[in-house]
Amino acid sequence: RPIPNLQAGASIVSPSEMYDDDSDTFTIIDEWGCRSSWVWLDASLLLFDRKGNKVGEVDYNDTKWRGGVITHSGDKQDEKKAHGSHTITIQMKQLTDQHPDVFSVLLVLSAYSQDLTQIVKPFVVMQDSDDSVVARVANLDTNCRATSITMCDIHRHPRLGWVLTA
Repeated sequence: RPIPNLQAGASIVSPSEMYDDDSDTFTIIDEWGCRSSWVWLDASLLLFDRKGNKVGEVDYNDTKWRGGVITHSGDKQDEKKAHGSHTITIQMKQLTDQHPDVFSVLLVLSAYSQDLTQIVKPFVVMQDSDDSVVARVANLDTNCRATSITMCDIHRHPRLGWVLTA
C-alpha cells in the first residue's frame, strides 16, 4: 500500500485494527539533523480533553504516562553526525478504552536552547504494531525563528475512530 506523506493540514483515518487488540501499539519516530553546531531537539506529546484542557504530557523528563500507556525513549543522538531521534510508543487499545478523557494527542518538537533555524528538515514516521509505516510527516523546512513546531495531532472522531492530522 502507498505510504501517505502528509503535508500540513492533511489527515488520515487510523484503521480500527490499529487499536482493537491489547498488544496494538502506535509508534512515532522523529528524526532531525543540524546545519552546523549540535542542537538539542525535544519531542513532547501533549494530551488534551475535548474541552482543550491538558490532561497529561510525555517528554524527555516524564518518559511514561499512566503506567506506560505512552512511553518516550529519551534522546538518541549522534553529535558527530549531527543527527538525533526519539521514539514514542502509544498502547492504542489502552488509550482508547481506558482513557476516554483523552481527545487529542499533539506531537510538538521544540528546540532546547534556541530557535529552529539550525534544525534540518525534521520528519516523523508513524508505525503500527507490525512496524509498518502508516504515514510520514516530512519535507518541512524549519529555517525559521520559532522555538517549536506542532508536527501532528492524533484525535478522536465520533464515527471514524482516531484521525491523524499533520
